[in-house]
Amino acid sequence: MDVLVTAISPADLPRSSSDEHQLNMAQQLPSNTSSSRARIRSVLPKLFLGNYPTGPLNSLTDVPGVLVSTQSIRLPKTKSVNGEVVHHEVNTGVTTILPRADFFDNACYAGYFSFNGAGEMTGSHWMNETGTLNTPIIVTNSFAIGPCYSGIYEFCVREYKDKDGLANWFLLPVVAETFDGYLSDIGAMSVKPGDVVRGIEMALANEGKAVEEGCTGGGTGMILAGFKGGTGSASRVVGGLVRGESVKYTVAALVQANYGAKRDVRIGGVPVGKEIGRASCRERV
Repeated sequence: MDVLVTAISPADLPRSSSDEHQLNMAQQLPSNTSSSRARIRSVLPKLFLGNYPTGPLNSLTDVPGVLVSTQSIRLPKTKSVNGEVVHHEVNTGVTTILPRADFFDNACYAGYFSFNGAGEMTGSHWMNETGTLNTPIIVTNSFAIGPCYSGIYEFCVREYKDKDGLANWFLLPVVAETFDGYLSDIGAMSVKPGDVVRGIEMALANEGKAVEEGCTGGGTGMILAGFKGGTGSASRVVGGLVRGESVKYTVAALVQANYGAKRDVRIGGVPVGKEIGRASCRERV
């Protein structure tokens, strides 16, 4: 299973409270230390996939107002003083998506679709009922749903409680997950509510920045089709009409990839996975 978050917004209209956004939906290490290898977009800057041009950053954050941060948690195998294992290696993290900086008081339009019915995404009932979203979206590992849910509340209570210190409002946080138990000690319960509070603060400071990709955030410990999975993002600019006038829209996505078999890998429509399988068979022969 994997998690896909998409957003769409006019690319050439002024930002306002009525802008339409659709969202279909320890040791803290800087995410950019996850790998020293260059991203494919840097190695092949003229590589073009699809039929539409990319946004300036080719990222979810090309949609006006959307902010993202990623945090990785990597811990070595740890033993107690008497030699008992406290936890095994941890490779996990948190991806924080803000539909808007002022998400709490200014909801955006939202929708939810389950491709195969597997996996958890809290807050989806509220989206289905109201068609709106006024909470961050957190993407993490399967066992961290609870602390991430609490982390959104902790941030919002801190920032939006009334003059008497009470939360006199209603909120259903959105937290989604994929399983990283093969590459991480998922039972170590390493993600804490404070990581989400920090993630929201980091996202608010990330205006104009592309999503960190690869082995980072909630994708730190994920596997994709027999290869190392992780976090990815992209955007495209498409044309449309509003009351007969031409406009441009930025359509963008973020995916936490954690699914599939090697034989199913396709890159730019090319069945790379099958070719790798054939090459492996020839080598064995």
